[in-house]
Amino acid sequence: MKNKILALFLIHALQFLALACAGEDVDCPRTSTYETNITSIVLTPLSSSLNEIKPNSNPKKSDFSLSIRTQVDKQKIAKVETKFNFGDFGFAKTYATTCASDKYYSKDPIESIQVLATNTATNETTNVTDHFIYQYINDYNFMNSKVIENSFPTKRDDYTETDYFQIGLYKTTNIPDSAIFTVTLTLESGNLVSQKTTIINFN
Repeated sequence: MKNKILALFLIHALQFLALACAGEDVDCPRTSTYETNITSIVLTPLSSSLNEIKPNSNPKKSDFSLSIRTQVDKQKIAKVETKFNFGDFGFAKTYATTCASDKYYSKDPIESIQVLATNTATNETTNVTDHFIYQYINDYNFMNSKVIENSFPTKRDDYTETDYFQIGLYKTTNIPDSAIFTVTLTLESGNLVSQKTTIINFN
């Protein structure tokens, strides 16, 4: 008798579970999966207060950072509706529905980074990659992790459409008082994506 009651309970519970998973829920939009391809980067010089350095301002070298955000083309490769609704089990709907997010997979991820500084007085260009440290990569704190030209410590989840990272100048030797910085990303395919800053005049 107990086994029959248990079996009926399990069947009933499974029916509710199936309805909860299959039923339309207007609170959850359809999710998609995208393949992304890096096309360019946006390069923003920052001060220590994380404010963008404006033309004619004179930041200190020790306060200088660069934020780098990739720009991508994306192509939808799948559309899936994934949701789980506990509303039929008596939970409040406001808290019961967990919605999935779109997913993004990089077709050609970042392999390495290079930073060059061009002296505007002499037009001499110096590789200063190892003068910078990573500060953030896609919201992960990488403070004091040295930037190395031939590697990139990828930290990227599937729910991030673009890469964002910030690097800070920690070694000021060989940095000109007036400079243009060029950041070049090498992708796994060997393709290069590059961008320059405006002239940065340090005080």
